Amino acid sequence: MIPVAAAAILVVVVMSGCAGGNVMPTKNGEKKVATFPPHPGKIKMVDLSSGKSWEVPVADVPERQRFVYLRDDVETSDPDEATERVPIVEIQMLPLDANGNVVPKDKAVTIRIKEIGPDQRPLRSTSMVKP
Repeated sequence: MIPVAAAAILVVVVMSGCAGGNVMPTKNGEKKVATFPPHPGKIKMVDLSSGKSWEVPVADVPERQRFVYLRDDVETSDPDEATERVPIVEIQMLPLDANGNVVPKDKAVTIRIKEIGPDQRPLRSTSMVKP
């Protein structure tokens, strides 16, 4: 029988070994923990209509909006399934009027948003439409 203190230490060691990554099978069926690098710390926001940009500390951004989680190069909504976690380091916003012309945000009907990873890697794009 394992003493309670030893069991508690074993649980902490096992749990800490899994932190920051996911368990993935290898070719020979063994399990390994995938570790992901941390976020660089800031997200650059760019308003393409005005040319203005600013940085937002990653601590001010919800966890689910800091990274794009991929499994075999396809986005997954479940971080536990991810084989890759790519930090979002830049968000570009392009406000457009009904004719597709670039306009100030307050006159936009649509805002196209691009999320970009390190080395200008395109990650996702979204369009927001005013009701």
